[in-house]
Amino acid sequence: MNMTMPYATLLGDPKRPPFNHDYHQMCTYYIGAVAQPYKPMSTPESALEHVKTVQQLTRGIRQQVWLGGWQHRGSDTGYPDWSEVCPIYKRPQDATAGDSLMWLMREARNYNAVMTVHVNMCDAYPDSPLWETYVKEGLICQLKDGSFKKAGVWEGLQSYHVCKSREWASGYLKRRMDGLLDLLPPILENGTVHVDVFNMHPSEYHGTTWEEERDAMVEILKYWKARGVDQTGEWFFHEWAGLMPMAWHFNLGEQSRLKYPPWYVCGGGSNWNKRHIRNDITYPWLGVFATPEAGCLYEEAWGESNDAAGPHDLPAFADGFYRKTLPWYFLNRQRAVELRHSRESYAVHFTGDVVSSVRIADRHYTLHQGDRVLVDGTNTFVPALWRDKEIIAYSKTGSRREWELPPDWNSVRHVAVRGLWPLNTARTEELNVTNGRLVLTLQPGEAVYIEPV
Repeated sequence: MNMTMPYATLLGDPKRPPFNHDYHQMCTYYIGAVAQPYKPMSTPESALEHVKTVQQLTRGIRQQVWLGGWQHRGSDTGYPDWSEVCPIYKRPQDATAGDSLMWLMREARNYNAVMTVHVNMCDAYPDSPLWETYVKEGLICQLKDGSFKKAGVWEGLQSYHVCKSREWASGYLKRRMDGLLDLLPPILENGTVHVDVFNMHPSEYHGTTWEEERDAMVEILKYWKARGVDQTGEWFFHEWAGLMPMAWHFNLGEQSRLKYPPWYVCGGGSNWNKRHIRNDITYPWLGVFATPEAGCLYEEAWGESNDAAGPHDLPAFADGFYRKTLPWYFLNRQRAVELRHSRESYAVHFTGDVVSSVRIADRHYTLHQGDRVLVDGTNTFVPALWRDKEIIAYSKTGSRREWELPPDWNSVRHVAVRGLWPLNTARTEELNVTNGRLVLTLQPGEAVYIEPV
């Protein structure tokens, strides 16, 4: 089965995306601040160390960092209220916890990182400072019998859905959004915020509809944008096109991947991809997430970044970066124009003579540009396009193999190979280049960067 969309009919081809950042060229991850109740997951200083470490192991790639659990007692506590930074996040030298959080967000910029907060617009808890007000104003979703509509139970706490269409119409949601930007000005300075979940939740008791919820959410995205802030989210709805630049768990199917360029909307990884879930009992809560598409059969062929491990698990984070984010970044410089899917293979063809393919029998992944191999299984040899003429090579299981250098390296006769991962590796050597090819040996789990001498 071939799936092609003529290039001329693809959705726009803007030279610059309509957003504050090039999200398709950023390494995105989550850092937890506090788990409820008042259990530290990081400090401002240790979170900044995470940012520094990611800068080191990625050779300074642009970072997008989401800080979660920053409010009230940590985790999801206090929602829908966003007015208090968890007091234990305060550094001794700062007047308030808010000052400490703002110090972190601003300091991260020195390491090419854009840091913002992770918030939730969907959930409400009975111990929230806003609970009684939201009940009184009819902003909590209710079933036909008037009972409150339960959402998930997170860390032992029962949450309830907020009806966003009623909240938006009442002005309370705009008040929440403005209050957050007043509380933490670096959000506005950095021009981005991450909203957890962000789904439709109509209230049967009040007679609200899915369509009203959808329309209110469009207005929410537009209001963030009017305030100078991009909103990223967990999933993508087609109504968000041009308004939401990135979905952490990218749920779009094959046809939509051909439609939208990565600088218009991009995504992280395939966690919670419904096409791979065979038993709803395993993840019963997935039924509440009404995403319009369920993802691709083989996400890696389109480019799949890391949406699981944060830098608190550095080996997993590094492996995810070198095997996933690095090829994803490279593919996002191109446009997907055709999918060729047969019994044997699943191959996505991109502009720039790039082919990204999966061998179905054993899910072996390869990435080619012309005849040149950039990824072969768990071995990568991919240009670090945010650097000036550098290549990052990595092997999960260890390898000794020959790699072909890019055409713009034709005059290079010698290269320097320097250790990158594990961090502070002493490896430094000079290797010869013969006929544009390099023989490179890597130990299991080793990454290096390569530059001309």
